[in-house]
Amino acid sequence: DFCLSRGLGDVYKRQPEHTVDYSPEAATPQGGSGAGDMSVSGCGWAVEDRGQYQRLTQGTEAKANVLLGQLQALLRMATQESTRNTSRGRLNARKLFRTGFDDDRVFKKSSRRILPAAAVTSLVDLSGSMKMGGGNLLDTALQVQALLMKAMATIGNPMEIAGFGGKKGNVLTFAKAFDEHVKAAQNRLGGMVAESGGGTPLLEAITHASFRLAEREETKKVMFIITDGEPNEPEQVREVLDALIADGVHVYTFLIGDASGGEPAYLRGLNVVSVPHIDDLSASALSVIKQSCMG
Repeated sequence: DFCLSRGLGDVYKRQPEHTVDYSPEAATPQGGSGAGDMSVSGCGWAVEDRGQYQRLTQGTEAKANVLLGQLQALLRMATQESTRNTSRGRLNARKLFRTGFDDDRVFKKSSRRILPAAAVTSLVDLSGSMKMGGGNLLDTALQVQALLMKAMATIGNPMEIAGFGGKKGNVLTFAKAFDEHVKAAQNRLGGMVAESGGGTPLLEAITHASFRLAEREETKKVMFIITDGEPNEPEQVREVLDALIADGVHVYTFLIGDASGGEPAYLRGLNVVSVPHIDDLSASALSVIKQSCMG
């Protein structure tokens, strides 16, 4: 059984300084502009910025097409139809010769293996450190997110996208709800550029997003974290991540920027993909998506 909310609740009770309501009942966005007005205290929706989205993705179309083409090939293999001859089903004209040998297997029956759907939550670091060096880290993070968003749409997995650490002080700034179409969220992803510039409240972001993820009906749960390094309260973050993994959530962190100094201590032993630049992503992203969402 998926007991995520119970496990995280035990961890979170030891953090009394946080005041946002993280109960599942409070963690549901309401209707409104495209995705809706956020009724949860400390959360909001990113503004739409089509120009920024076009700028972010302008140089990544070729990479996206390669990645999506590879995913489609994997999907065809994973859902490949197999045909067997039976005494019932649809007539197979090529096997009619068998009637002359008292063999009634002249019908064909097809079967198809369908991949189980996974619910995917993706959290993007919008903290001030992502804007250092002219904002290149933030650009790379959002480019990674754009590719992952298209990949999940190709597979057919519902994905929720939210930023954390924005300058408005929101726990989460949503760009996409689980069941929204990709096109409805693209401009909000561009709008995250203007939202950036706060701290790194990853503990609060994971806790809140995890309750939302736990409510999904999909058996498989996946969480992507896209960040440049140390969050606030790294030891508590690790405790929450361990609780997630123990509850069966597949957690992958995309570490943006120069990782020559090694990965942060709170991520040691976990699934980490180093992304110094968007050009370094393709093979790693395909491997992560195959492991987490197509296994």
